[in-house]
Amino acid sequence: MDEKALKRIIRSTTEDQLGPFTNKLQEEIKSIKKSAQFISNNFDEQRNPIDTLIWGIEDIKNENETLKEKHKNLETRINITEQKEKANNLVLIGVPEQNDIDEKQAVDKIFTTIKVPYKS
Repeated sequence: MDEKALKRIIRSTTEDQLGPFTNKLQEEIKSIKKSAQFISNNFDEQRNPIDTLIWGIEDIKNENETLKEKHKNLETRINITEQKEKANNLVLIGVPEQNDIDEKQAVDKIFTTIKVPYKS
């Protein structure tokens, strides 16, 4: 028997014995590839809505920071306005507070009582 014949016999025997195993292995590999592709597709389908939610959260965080800054500015403006209003107030100790009295008349009466001249 020559070398070529021997190689043919070995190849034929190997293919006969390993053929079914090789075919089954190839089927398993195909099945694994299909499963991996299915998982990959499902992952992508799940990732897209999650990415959208993450972007939405980032937008909300940015808007929240903007609103916090606006709120801070408005509080500052309110404080300044309140301080200016209080600077124009005159509190007289010992004079009862009356809501239904005319302020001009009250001032006239006070200055007349303490005998201090003033122009209204």
